[in-house]
Amino acid sequence: MNFLGRFARYIDVLFIGMAVAISFYTAVEVPVSDDWDIVPFIQKMKEGTLDWKTLDSPYGGHKEPVSRFVLALTAVATHWNTYVFRTINILLYVGMWLAIRPVAVRKGQLLAAAVVFWSLNQWIMWAWTAQMSESMAIFCVIWSLRLLQDQRWRSLIPAIILAVAGTFCHGAGLGVWPAAFYLMFFTNRRATQRVVFGAVALLTMYLYLFQYPAPQGDLVMGHNYFHMPVFLLLALGAPMGFAAKGMAAFIALVGLVMLLMSHWWKNMRKEPFITAVFLASLSMMGLVMVARGGWGDVGEGMNGRFGTCAALFWAGLILLSDWPGWKRYCLAGLLGLCVIKSAVRVPGMDQYRQRQKAAEYAILNWTPERRLLKGAWTDPEQFDADIKLMQQWHYSFFRNR
Repeated sequence: MNFLGRFARYIDVLFIGMAVAISFYTAVEVPVSDDWDIVPFIQKMKEGTLDWKTLDSPYGGHKEPVSRFVLALTAVATHWNTYVFRTINILLYVGMWLAIRPVAVRKGQLLAAAVVFWSLNQWIMWAWTAQMSESMAIFCVIWSLRLLQDQRWRSLIPAIILAVAGTFCHGAGLGVWPAAFYLMFFTNRRATQRVVFGAVALLTMYLYLFQYPAPQGDLVMGHNYFHMPVFLLLALGAPMGFAAKGMAAFIALVGLVMLLMSHWWKNMRKEPFITAVFLASLSMMGLVMVARGGWGDVGEGMNGRFGTCAALFWAGLILLSDWPGWKRYCLAGLLGLCVIKSAVRVPGMDQYRQRQKAAEYAILNWTPERRLLKGAWTDPEQFDADIKLMQQWHYSFFRNR
């Protein structure tokens, strides 16, 4: 029994190991889709012409100068070693988890929080290099909020730096500001710190919106605003929803009802960090809803690219709520659904890996199928030029050729 007790204290290690295994199993030495859009930045970096204006140009509705620079620098330093990218990405997730884990342990919900935080609904985030921009942003958000719990200046300064860095890693990083606003203005804080925080927040928003051009391509808004609430519910419920889209929306509503029934507002002051994480997750998903929820298929809300934001929503809900009596069975049911959804995701991983291998063969043999690998924002001519640059530099799958 003592052994089982000790093992239970580290049950989350199994989930971390699972994420590592998935990340490396799906790793094939070939850039995929948006990965190719990093190549022009590498070229400018090598030529010494990379500047802030280039880095700060909007991409797919995001501003990503910090993450673009980090990704390009990592590619140059490693000759685009996919396994190095995977390692960095998993370390970012472990870092996020370590910020949340102490609260889960203290509240006796380590297993429940680990199940939802490491949900396989988000597995594409561990397998796709370009998605590291979002991973970096969310890491910055969580640790910025964690540091803001401390009222000392020595914590405030790095917290603000992380908030700004996350904002310029990916659009998800914008979710830090509403959550940080809660910590700065609804918990005890010195007036001077609030002034500094407010000034930095305004300056960051100005820089983010400064000369922001019109959205690219399909991201132009204004199609169907009535899709937005459904899109949000599908996105929130995706880690538990399977079999049908309606299941995800229904489960999201069940989760929100359980949150209200648990009188979560009573735990807000007891758990300011988790409250902030919960607010950040809602802010992130709200931004996705506004940017994407009004056009196209609402089922896009269940895309794994938004899975980490949804996982944070459920982790926050579990840690903010109380689960006595019959509510424990509701929590067990939600976790069971999460496990089922994770299992449903497994076949897609092998399919993804096989598609990558087929694409690698197509590029090496210069067949028409190679262009199936290009990103939405890359024209065919640029894509072919990027392949030749990668070959010239001996990057990625050309590294040992």
